[in-house]
Amino acid sequence: MNDPIRYRAFLLDLPLRAPIPVAAMVWRSRSVVLLRAEDDKGRVAWGEAAPLDGYGKDTLKDVLAAIAHPDPVALLPSLACALGTIRLGLSAAHAGSSFAEEIGPIKENELCPARLATQEAPFDPGDIVKLKVRSIRDVEEIKHVLAMNDEVRVRLDGNRQLSREETKHLLNELGVLTQRVDFLEEPFPGCFEEDHRADFSVPLAIDESLDGDNWRFADVVIIKPSLMGDPAETANFAKAVQSAGRRIVVSSAFESAVGMTMLTWLAARLGDAAPGLGTYSFMAEDVGGRSSLWDFSRISMDAMPAIPCIEPGDLEDALAGADRSIEHALSVTELTIPGNSWLSA
Repeated sequence: MNDPIRYRAFLLDLPLRAPIPVAAMVWRSRSVVLLRAEDDKGRVAWGEAAPLDGYGKDTLKDVLAAIAHPDPVALLPSLACALGTIRLGLSAAHAGSSFAEEIGPIKENELCPARLATQEAPFDPGDIVKLKVRSIRDVEEIKHVLAMNDEVRVRLDGNRQLSREETKHLLNELGVLTQRVDFLEEPFPGCFEEDHRADFSVPLAIDESLDGDNWRFADVVIIKPSLMGDPAETANFAKAVQSAGRRIVVSSAFESAVGMTMLTWLAARLGDAAPGLGTYSFMAEDVGGRSSLWDFSRISMDAMPAIPCIEPGDLEDALAGADRSIEHALSVTELTIPGNSWLSA
């Protein structure tokens, strides 16, 4: 029989440094739900439900409804991710290991996350920079970034805004510079409905189009674990994709430091040395203060917390409304959990 687990849930409203467009909306803050679990030995673990409205299979409204009216049968992917993170965190706390070691051996002890073109330049040799491309006019920006340093590479994200012909034109305009394109993500609608890989000079990456086994028509599979469910099951999916000869890239979805810690460890476990963790750069504040862990071009796993966690004093300050910034106010509200039957670690 499992030890009894006591849960608390918190709605966290993270202020952003500047408004950002997401799907059909403009965000000025990012709302997520944090779950805190404590077993009868006093071990504590945290998980984060961070649905990305318009992209994943559930929404923040769905998550809040599921907490208010628990359904033990249908567990939302975002909540499954939070609870799976907690289960692995409690297991790690018991074993004295890290979150990811509860899934399997760590493959990378140092990560070099891709940087966003909006982040401060100059970029360092070996950096991978992600750029949005919406038209052939963006070729000049790509060339500008590549000219900053001969050892910089780029990831291009079309967000399905190009046509097949525009994609070919863009790559033709880049010429030999395509050798420095790490991959081209989601270039045009329907790209992965059939196999187009032989038609383009750069690797093709699937992200939001990922559905079932259509990753077979991609060179790179980008996963957002926060939207996929239990991290252990996500890791199994990723390993199956890797076994089929595809590359896995772990990507963030505007999580707090709790979710970001889970993602970073998962990337280290899967061997993704260059995950896409740039969304944290948009955060102006966080529980316990905004972390600087994801601001650097290199992340040593030795510097990462072994499991996603929040210090008790930081939580008390947040609930008391201790804002560290007048301009960017952090909001934390405790949610009522009617019963724990649907929550199992």
